[in-house]
Parts: sequence; C-alpha cells; structure tokens
Amino acid sequence: MEGYRLERGSNAMTFPELTNGYILSPLDLEGYTFSFLSDGSQWSIAVPRQETLAGNYLLTSKGRIHFNAAKSATTNDVDLELR
Repeated sequence: MEGYRLERGSNAMTFPELTNGYILSPLDLEGYTFSFLSDGSQWSIAVPRQETLAGNYLLTSKGRIHFNAAKSATTNDVDLELR
C-alpha cells in the first residue's frame, strides 16, 4: 500500500487495484480468504479463522494487527504488537 500511496497520493480502494502492477509472492495469498476495505485514506484487511491460523485477524493502515480467537477481530481486540 505504501508504494501505491506514494505513486498516487491515496490508498487503493480495492484489492485488485492495489495489486495491479505489483508482484506478490505466491506464498503471500495462496489458499487464504480475506476481505479488503478502504475509503482511500484508511484501509483494513480482515482475515477469518482458517486451517493454518489460530483465530481471526484484522490488519489496519495504522500498522496494527488485532486478534480474536472466537469471532471477527475488531480494533477493540488484542493488539499483536510487532517488535
């Protein structure tokens, strides 16, 4: 998203728009279900529980990853801080 924003001045509004012209490793997305939401300034990716995941995740444009083991993750859920 950072590269897209630097080139165009705003975030992508759809995932195909974001990936158009960008090369992603097959390991990045293969076999995973997710939903991408954007309003042009903020974005989020919701990843529901799947076979290889411990629960539900929400990745945000603020650089946060939220986790909920039982239901769809929201920004009110556990914040998995990366260090």
